[in-house]
Amino acid sequence: VIKSDTLVIIGSRDPATLPEQGMFIADRIANAQVQVLDVGHISNVEKPDQFAALVAGFLESDCNRPVSSITHKSDSHGCAQFNIHES
Repeated sequence: VIKSDTLVIIGSRDPATLPEQGMFIADRIANAQVQVLDVGHISNVEKPDQFAALVAGFLESDCNRPVSSITHKSDSHGCAQFNIHES
């Protein structure tokens, strides 16, 4: 059972985890926040700025953790690394 504040980010064009499956997951977590991005399966790589903004907004509003910025970069394999800088 998940009891922590939770953000579920769903890719509207995700062929691996369909949007309906994302909603299935979110529906089973009390007070889960759901955001849908126009992406496939790897939202943090496909739309890193939008992904970072969603995470920052969630941390600030739902977790009361002020965020001054989130920086991100991708390595040579396409893996995204995010650094959260708290205020």
